[in-house]
Amino acid sequence: MPAMTHAAIDHTPKERAGIGSAVLNASRQVGGVIGIAFLGALISSHARRGIATAHFMTGLHLGLALAGLLFLAGSALSLACVERAR
Repeated sequence: MPAMTHAAIDHTPKERAGIGSAVLNASRQVGGVIGIAFLGALISSHARRGIATAHFMTGLHLGLALAGLLFLAGSALSLACVERAR
């Protein structure tokens, strides 16, 4: 997160630094809420199919695998799109 914060604030004009910071923080909060809600819904949809704990664990494993894949996709996108100083 510090690298993303630095990249966002560094490319924001000085006179709009406050707005840039507010948009960054709001997007981080909204992204966290949506991500947790989505993964929670995914886990609970498997848990509702039956009473057994195995259904909950299946949903949990699927949710964590999805989160890991999204993390890797974000890392690849960052590697491809973010300019690095040479």
